[in-house]
Amino acid sequence: GSPGDAGACAEIANLVQEGVVNLAGRTSLLDALDLLSLAGRVVCNDSGLMHLACAAGVPVVDVAFSPDGTRLASAGEDLEVKLWDLGSGESRTFLKREARPYYLSFHPDGDRLGIPFSDGTASIVSISGTSSRPGAVFAGSSFALVLASLLGAAAGGSLSTVIPTEALQL
Repeated sequence: GSPGDAGACAEIANLVQEGVVNLAGRTSLLDALDLLSLAGRVVCNDSGLMHLACAAGVPVVDVAFSPDGTRLASAGEDLEVKLWDLGSGESRTFLKREARPYYLSFHPDGDRLGIPFSDGTASIVSISGTSSRPGAVFAGSSFALVLASLLGAAAGGSLSTVIPTEALQL
């Protein structure tokens, strides 16, 4: 992390207590890449460091916190998206696909989660399953991810709509 992240990183290090070295604000970008390449696994949010870890070939577990701070979503190489209740520490597998989920992002309402996948699709799904609005699966190029971001405020519910690649033309 940057010098501005030092306080939050210190809090996390204090919670973990063992085996954590807080280097926030104390490394260059090249130092960070060298350190990440030595890691057996990296757990982090969608950030520049996550992309560096991926570029270094290190397994990454992507995490995202809900806007109210009560839930955590995680995605890793097991192809599962898990939801964690931070009050109880309990988790459940929320979604499993044949493609690797990346770059999890909560909608500001805290109920919808945007999930792009390694096969070029992206999903916007309701975590509670209580939304009456249909969900969406977007397929195709990186344009699909932009489209998913733009439509995120209008999507929710379960996975139900597939937009073919040929329909994603401007």
